[in-house]
Amino acid sequence: DPGRIPESWRGAPDSLPLFAQEASGVGFQPQERKKSSRGYRYCNKEHVFKPDRAHYCRALSRNVLRMDHYCPWFGNCVGYFNHKYFF
Repeated sequence: DPGRIPESWRGAPDSLPLFAQEASGVGFQPQERKKSSRGYRYCNKEHVFKPDRAHYCRALSRNVLRMDHYCPWFGNCVGYFNHKYFF
């Protein structure tokens, strides 16, 4: 498993993500923002907010944390949890 976006990142596109609504997540702010509105990045395919360096993989049909690339030989994405095995 290359890594998946946590459930606390769910939310409607016009609201805040769950982590920002909770008291424990108030101090956390992702660095990557939309260029036009400076809002949080949002994935319309999975309906989740996207953390830094997360990208949607069409082959896996989901967002991958710290996605590097899709490896066709292994049929998997290189991401947060399996990056050390490909290095």
